Amino acid sequence: MLESMRGSNCTESSHMGLITTFGSWVVGLQMSDCLIQERHHRHNHNVSEMRRSGFPQFGHYDTWLVDVLQMLEERNFGHLLYPGLSNSSDYIQTPESMGTVAVHYKELADTVNGLPIDFSKVHLSKE
Repeated sequence: MLESMRGSNCTESSHMGLITTFGSWVVGLQMSDCLIQERHHRHNHNVSEMRRSGFPQFGHYDTWLVDVLQMLEERNFGHLLYPGLSNSSDYIQTPESMGTVAVHYKELADTVNGLPIDFSKVHLSKE
C-alpha cells in the first residue's frame, strides 16, 4: 500500500519513483496496476543483486527468460545454472491477491453498485 506522508525521505523517494514511472501519462486503473507491478519487480530485482549473496546479474529484468533457461539446462544436463535462484513456476497458485486490490467494505460496494448509472453515457477504456 502506498501511503503519502509528504516530507519524509521514504515518501519523497516513492513519490519521485511514481512520477518517473508515470511521467505525464494519463492512464487508467489496469495500466497503473501493471506499471506499479513492473516497478516493484525491478526494485526487488535490483535489491536482490545488491544484497543477496550469489544472486546472478543478468543485465535485464525478464526473469521468466532465465526460468526457461534454468529448466532447459536442468532437463538437458541435470544441473542448474543458478542454484540459489528460485523459479517462479515452482510455486503453486494461491487465493491471495497481489497488486492493486479494492479497499472497501461490502455496504459501500452495495451502495455504489446500486446507483442508477446510464452506461451509454459513460465512456471508459480498459486501461
